[in-house]
Amino acid sequence: MSLIMSLKILDHPISEFKKGDVIVQEGTPGGAVYVLLSGSVEVSLSGQFITGSSKEGDTFGEIASIKSCNHGATVTASEDSQFFIIKDFITHLKQNPDDSIYVMKMFCDRIIKMNQHIVT
Repeated sequence: MSLIMSLKILDHPISEFKKGDVIVQEGTPGGAVYVLLSGSVEVSLSGQFITGSSKEGDTFGEIASIKSCNHGATVTASEDSQFFIIKDFITHLKQNPDDSIYVMKMFCDRIIKMNQHIVT
């Protein structure tokens, strides 16, 4: 089961961001994890565009939350967007072990994609 399906089953509250709203600010302390439901975002690093996302279920802030460190990038709503916001991600993962497996697979996918980008 995906993280987003788990949050829907748990009837997790939904938060909305307007176009141009900064969702996660690079260099600020991590904490919450944001799971995209609808809309789209842009990810930037040091003011430079890195990537965009409009895929339901994409997550932001999970590394800073898990590692208890600052956010490594800025995420800005590029259109009106809706998110699930998980305020205590570690506790959520402990209470929902299937979501832990989903997150590990997501990290693996990111590493594979990054490695393919480096090699090509």
